[in-house]
Amino acid sequence: SLRLCNGVGAIPSPGAPIYANDELEGFLYVVLDSEAYRGAAEILGGSFAARVGVLGILLTLIAIGVGGWIILRTAARRERLHQVQRSDLERRELIATISHDLRTPLTSLRGSLDTLLHHRHEMTKEERQSFLQTSVQQSDRLERLIEDLFELAKLDSASVILKPESFAPAELVQDVVQKFEWRASDQQIDLLAELDEDLPLAFADIGLIERVLENLIDNALKHTPSKGQVHLRVDRVDDRVMIEVRDNGHGIPPSELPHVFKKFHRAGSRSGSGLGLSIVKKILDLHQSTVEANSLLGEGTSIRFDLPTAA
Repeated sequence: SLRLCNGVGAIPSPGAPIYANDELEGFLYVVLDSEAYRGAAEILGGSFAARVGVLGILLTLIAIGVGGWIILRTAARRERLHQVQRSDLERRELIATISHDLRTPLTSLRGSLDTLLHHRHEMTKEERQSFLQTSVQQSDRLERLIEDLFELAKLDSASVILKPESFAPAELVQDVVQKFEWRASDQQIDLLAELDEDLPLAFADIGLIERVLENLIDNALKHTPSKGQVHLRVDRVDDRVMIEVRDNGHGIPPSELPHVFKKFHRAGSRSGSGLGLSIVKKILDLHQSTVEANSLLGEGTSIRFDLPTAA
């Protein structure tokens, strides 16, 4: 049941409260802006019952275009409460995920070091080397996770100031590809770059776009099997530069594809921190650039983004 609050005097600020089942839903405002309503305004200054009595007349006048408007703000406070509840839930889930992701490498690192500390004299040289290698790998994993968390926190805080400049996108792509050539070769993956011959200069923060490319190539190499291929393509589309990173890896299930840019989301059994693509999305949002992911299970994944060209 819907009811208006009963009271005396003019409509109070922020308006006449509206309740549904004794729960505040919002406020009703009557705003007058023409000569035709001056008489009605005097009536509205009286009792609440009188105000409600002329409300029907006002609505009729408004409907036929005499002037004025009604603003009905429903469920305003409830929506604000829901927003706070959603934010609190997201915060709790984020803390739980971060705690889990930090605990996993720490547990493995601690286990390897404890084993070396207490049983090193009983181990062969190869066994000690294996435990040391595990410790280094888990330390690296922990370092990458912490760096990603700091990067994402900085991007979320809106403290990042873009420093756009003109640069050759083909040269940037080639430089980043060179960084990953050894790793791709070690994994027996072909890492290829196809560049349009007539590319314009792009206009963006070159340092942040370099991070975008690094994250996308890293993500593609992680999920492409041996003998597979990771392919980069740079084209001009109208007045934009389009960059695509495509692999022929495992692919992403259709139900998970809309969520790949969310924090800590790991599609299927994918490894990693789940922050790389979220950082990509944040950086490209700062550039007001679009990014989209397409994938087919068993065939691979393609991620494309665009950049403005220099004037």
